[in-house]
Amino acid sequence: RGNINADEFDHTDISDLIFLAQILYNDNVDMVCYEETDLDRNSFVDIADLIYLSNYMFKGGPPPLPCHTSGSD
Repeated sequence: RGNINADEFDHTDISDLIFLAQILYNDNVDMVCYEETDLDRNSFVDIADLIYLSNYMFKGGPPPLPCHTSGSD
């Protein structure tokens, strides 16, 4: 989870945060992979995912879990 723009680097960076904001607030942007984008694993992509990613990147919050782990998926 977290490689929201599905770039070749396969890690989470500021471009993923920007892409997530574009998905949420621009009707012309489609997500590449729902599972990568649902960071809090609640089956919805919303502002909570943007906050989760921001907290991880800038406040030392927990990292996104890998896509294929057991849990609420």
